Amino acid sequence: MIILIEGENSFERSRELQQISRSATSPVERFEGRELELRQLPDLLMATTLFQDERTIIIDMLSANKALWDALPEWLDRLADATTLILLEPKPDKRTKTYKQLLDKATVKKVEPWTDRDERKAITWVTKEAEKRGLTLSNQLATYIVNRAGSDQWALFHAVEKLALLDNITTHDIDLLVEPHPQENVFRLFELLLSGNRTKVKELIDSLRLTSDPHSVLALLASQAYQLTALFLATKSDDPQKDFSIHPFAASKLQSQARHLSTALLTEIIELLAQADLRLKTTSVDPWLVLEQALDTITIHLSTDA
Repeated sequence: MIILIEGENSFERSRELQQISRSATSPVERFEGRELELRQLPDLLMATTLFQDERTIIIDMLSANKALWDALPEWLDRLADATTLILLEPKPDKRTKTYKQLLDKATVKKVEPWTDRDERKAITWVTKEAEKRGLTLSNQLATYIVNRAGSDQWALFHAVEKLALLDNITTHDIDLLVEPHPQENVFRLFELLLSGNRTKVKELIDSLRLTSDPHSVLALLASQAYQLTALFLATKSDDPQKDFSIHPFAASKLQSQARHLSTALLTEIIELLAQADLRLKTTSVDPWLVLEQALDTITIHLSTDA
C-alpha cells in the first residue's frame, strides 16, 4: 500500500501518522528523503525482514532528493505486498511524472492549513476536541476561542488543552489562558490606533516587540487599512466583505470605525503607513522606532481631529 500525505498542515499530518502508527503491527521505520541513496530503494520497498511479516515505512520529503524522486515510479509496482509506504510531501511539484503516477497508485490524503475562510470548520473542530476532554462549549465560546487563537490547529489544540482544566469557562478565562495570534494582536493595535489612544498603542507596541516582526506587523496594519478603505468607500450596492474577502467579525468592527473617519483622515493614515513601509525598506533606522513614530503621528492626528 502507498499513502501520500500532501500539504503543510503539520497538525493534521501528525494525527494521520499517529493513526498509522497505532494500526501498524510492527515498529514504524522512518527515513529522511534527502539522506537516502538510490541503492537503498530495493531493500526499503521490496524486502521484508526475518522477524517482521509486515513493514510500515515513512519517508519525509523524498521529492527533495531528485534522483530518488525521479526513480520512484519504476519501483511503485514492485512494492512488497506486506509493505506500507507513506510519503510525506508538504509541497510536491505537481508537474513531475512521479507525482502524477502517485495520484494513480497511492491513497492521497490532503492536509492543507486552515485559513480565515475555514472558521466554521475550526469552530466545529474546537467544539468536538473540547467534548473529548469533557468540556462543553457553546457556539459563542468556541467562536471566541477561534477568533482569539486563529486558524492554526496547533494553537487551537493547545487552547483547548488549557481550557479543559477548568470546570466552566468564560471569555475572561479565554483571554487569560489563550495566547492571541499575531493578527488578533495587530487587529487590536489598529483598533486602538483609530481610537487615538496613544498610551495603549505604546503599551501594545512594547508587547509586540517581544514576539513579533515589525515588518509583519506593518504588513498586517496595511491590510487592515486596505479593508477599512474598502468598507469606507463601499456603496449600498457593493459587497466589500465578499469582494475583498473581509472576515465578518473584522468587517463588523471596521464598519463601525469607518463611520467616524473622513476621507482626508483615512488618506492621511494610508500615507503615513506607506511612508513607514518605505523607511523600513530603504533605511537602517530601527524598524520598531519607525513603526512607533508612524503610529504615534496617526494617533495625534486622530485625537486632534476628534
